[in-house]
Amino acid sequence: MKCAMYFYDGKELNIFGGRRICQPARYGCTLSSAIATFLAQGSSLYEAVEQAKEYISCAIEAGKNLRIGQGMVLCGISRFRCLR
Repeated sequence: MKCAMYFYDGKELNIFGGRRICQPARYGCTLSSAIATFLAQGSSLYEAVEQAKEYISCAIEAGKNLRIGQGMVLCGISRFRCLR
C-alpha cells in the first residue's frame, strides 16, 4: 500500500510518496521537529521537508516492532542507516 504527504509552499504543490507503514500512532510532532532541525542546518524548505519525510519513514520502520505504547518511532535512527 502506498501513502502520500502533500506539501504546498504557497506557489507549488509537492507530493512525497512512500510505502505505508501500519502504526496506530500519529507522528506530526516528530515530523515537524525534523523539518525545523533540517531548516536550522541550512536546508531550503523543500529540502527540509524531503529530508524529514525520509527520516520519519525510517524512524517509524525502525520502531514498528518495539511493541511499546501505541507505536514508537526510533528517533535516534541515523537516516543514513535507512538508505539502502
